Formats: sequence, structure tokens, C-alpha cells
Amino acid sequence: MKTKISLLVSMMFLATLCVWSQKPHLYTMKQGLKNSYVNSIFVDFDNYLWAITDNSLEVFDGQRFIEIDCNDKTTGEPLFERVNLISQKDGDNYWVLSNKGLFVYDKKSNSISKINISGGSQSNSSSLTHAQVLPGNKQILFTSEGYGVFVIDNKTLQADSLLASKINSLLPDSYIYNVLVDSRGIL
Repeated sequence: MKTKISLLVSMMFLATLCVWSQKPHLYTMKQGLKNSYVNSIFVDFDNYLWAITDNSLEVFDGQRFIEIDCNDKTTGEPLFERVNLISQKDGDNYWVLSNKGLFVYDKKSNSISKINISGGSQSNSSSLTHAQVLPGNKQILFTSEGYGVFVIDNKTLQADSLLASKINSLLPDSYIYNVLVDSRGIL
């Protein structure tokens, strides 16, 4: 009986250590956030914390948040007004899904470029909401608000309009917020 009580007390003690080991941090504009209203956060492969605020995309360097320059290099105008999602494409490249379409941010060169995902006009690819790697890691499916899905080749970044058309023809609605590919590869 004493052994069971000792074991129970030991387990409770260890459980409290796990809870106390997580120290919460409050990040505000004092740490460099451009806006204190954070829409979404993301932790990349290197454990960097990314924040999406109302009007910026920022990464935490361990001390401060640093704003990513999301302006057109020639005009100086913002490339988009709102980021909906950021996810890591590979080591130094990130998908940036925005209200103005798809962009890839290259951390090494600190540059951002627009990707044509519609196979033609970019006008129908506004407000992308989600990215899903399709089985085999060869294609990425992007969802949008009102225009169904878009598919691009993960390596060439070229649109696969034929596959996107096939998928869209099977959808009951063009307002797709999120997708999931299950363990059997079924979308």
C-alpha cells in the first residue's frame, strides 16, 4: 500500500513539473509586433515563431519580431492587404496565402514573389485560405474563398489547371475553407 501511495505521489509530482516547465510569454508591440491583433501564428522547421497580424507578416528572432518586407520591389506598394496563412514549403521557402493570391517567401534572399496558380489570369485566385500537400509531395492544393481549388506542381510551381478543373467539377460549392488528405490518400 505504501508503495502505491509513493508511486501516486511521484507521478503527481512529475505531472506538475511538466506543467510548470511551460512558461507562457506575452508578446506585444514592445517586442516589435506591428499590430497587437494577431490573426495566426506558425512555428517553422527551425522553431522560429511567425505572426500574422492584420497588416503584416513577422518572424520572431528570439528577442524581437521582425517585419517581412511584403512590398513590390519596383513600386513600393504592398503586394497584399492580408495574409491568411503561412506554411513552410521547404528549408528556406514559405508559402504565403493572401487576399491577393499565392506568394513564396525566400528567407535566404529575403524576397517574396507571386506565383500564378490559375494557369492564366491571376484575378480569380484572390483570398487563398489553405494549403494541402497531396500524396507523393508532388503537388500542392490551395483552397480559396469563392473560386474552388487550385493545384500547382511543388517543384516547378506551375499550375495544374486540368487537375484543378477535375476536382472543382466534383465540389458542391466553390467556397472551400479547408481540405484534408487522409492516410489512404483520399481528399
